[in-house]
Amino acid sequence: MAKIHSLKISHYRGFEHLEQTFPEENLIMLIGRGDSGKTTLLKAIQCVLSPAWNLTFSDYDFYNLDTSVPIQIECSLIDIPPELMSENKYGFYLQYLKNDGSITGDVLDEDVENRPILTIRLTVNDDLEPHWQVTTLRESQEDKEISANDRAKLNMFMVSDYIDNHFTYSKMSPLYALLRQNLDDKSQIDKKLTELARQAFSSIDDNAQFDEFDQSLKDLASTANVIGIDVNNIKANLEYQDKTFTEGSISLQIDKLPYRLHGKGSKRLLSLALQNLLTKEGGITLLDEVEQGLEPDRILNLVRFLKKQSSVQVFLTTHSSYALVEADWKNVFLLRKGASSMISFQEQDQAILRLQPESFFARKVICCEGKTEQGVLRALDECLDTDEGTGFTSKGIVVANCKGGDKFYKNAQSFKSKGYETAIFADNDVNKLKEKAEDAEKNDIKLWIWDEGRSLEQQVFCDLPWKSIVELVTLLNKVRPELNIYNHIHVKDEAELLSVTEEEQIKLRQDIGDKSKKQSWFKNIPGGELIGTAIYCCLKNDTLDKETTLYKNIYSLIEWVKK
Repeated sequence: MAKIHSLKISHYRGFEHLEQTFPEENLIMLIGRGDSGKTTLLKAIQCVLSPAWNLTFSDYDFYNLDTSVPIQIECSLIDIPPELMSENKYGFYLQYLKNDGSITGDVLDEDVENRPILTIRLTVNDDLEPHWQVTTLRESQEDKEISANDRAKLNMFMVSDYIDNHFTYSKMSPLYALLRQNLDDKSQIDKKLTELARQAFSSIDDNAQFDEFDQSLKDLASTANVIGIDVNNIKANLEYQDKTFTEGSISLQIDKLPYRLHGKGSKRLLSLALQNLLTKEGGITLLDEVEQGLEPDRILNLVRFLKKQSSVQVFLTTHSSYALVEADWKNVFLLRKGASSMISFQEQDQAILRLQPESFFARKVICCEGKTEQGVLRALDECLDTDEGTGFTSKGIVVANCKGGDKFYKNAQSFKSKGYETAIFADNDVNKLKEKAEDAEKNDIKLWIWDEGRSLEQQVFCDLPWKSIVELVTLLNKVRPELNIYNHIHVKDEAELLSVTEEEQIKLRQDIGDKSKKQSWFKNIPGGELIGTAIYCCLKNDTLDKETTLYKNIYSLIEWVKK
């Protein structure tokens, strides 16, 4: 089957220039923030491999509306259909894949693999007329035009929001192509339509039985069931439109309801099932925003299904963590607006892709080491959103719980290497992590860690005003009475805790901090939220000493969020 090896896009829509080589994977998953160019990239592939001869372009398709520079989209393919490699087709234009993944026109190059490459280039000048040619690196050869019929042999399909025609019988629809694969006499349908058009509309139910579709629809139902939709009773029947019958009046229906009237998710799945049948011997499918109209279980099932397809290469875009968690690291590419290439992933990224997939759709990422920190940041997010309308989520910031050990440092470095603005919010009570923290700072990762040897809880009970400590302990004792907190710190009740002397406060601060850490009083998200709310109230009421580490870190964090 034909697969895309590499893609070059020049001066097309939001791309001034992009060049990307892809691995030999059947699934290529594109992620990135909105307006990064994911949909445009799919559209570029659709244009350069389109089986249509009459694509339309406008000035808006040119980068920065500059029509003085032509649009060029170049796609290099491996595993080319044999009929396109003959000498009377494009055999003299074949190039070859080298061991390092690059392309050469020199077949005698000692590093050449025995893998021919066919490169198709689409050019659009200021006259807005598209021109498709096969091109080669050999300067002695002029480019050769490639016909729409030959491009159709590559079996490229785009699944979009405009797929209602996929479920009607017309010469450009997948249903038409599917029937032609199973029907020897291609005139049968046209003859039957002519006959039916002469009959009274009252006899439609008795006469409009298109048994010719039965085997094709049986195959379609079987494939559709695998990817999550039940269409076992689907039929091909006439659809009453404008009191006329043409070939376009034959549509897929369930219980006489045209399938085009079903929900978006179901229609997209059936369209994929149709195209999967058409690409049994090879093809390329483009799917924009795979999650549209689908429940989480259907997203997972669909991505799993697409990964297993050996005869089709699928390019899809997504903003769904459910889709991303099902992908392997080799499948995923991150696209950033204005970039000249995409960011690929490595094997060591697989764990964080599965653990924190939502982080890869963020603008900024805060890596923390546990649920306490996660809860504190959740509380700060909600407080900022309530008071100022600018919480973490409104700024595209995701908090990633990267677990303990040194994982949060490793994952922060991974996020940073992929261009995310990254920060760490963590304890500082493990000496062996000091070098990790220094490396993170050198790599321009923002650090909010506590005084040496201290955990979050120990720092909080060291720095909070005493009144706030009493309120926090009292609240925790109410929500978790089983902890018997007053007994652990040797006071009778809230009143006694509030009335202790300043000298006793110093001892109790350390005692409460140590025991809350050791006995995990706050080692969950709700516990962290109690701490976060207490800190924010002190900041808001200006009762937190500005010289404390707690104040400096939280104030710096909030400023970073607001940028």
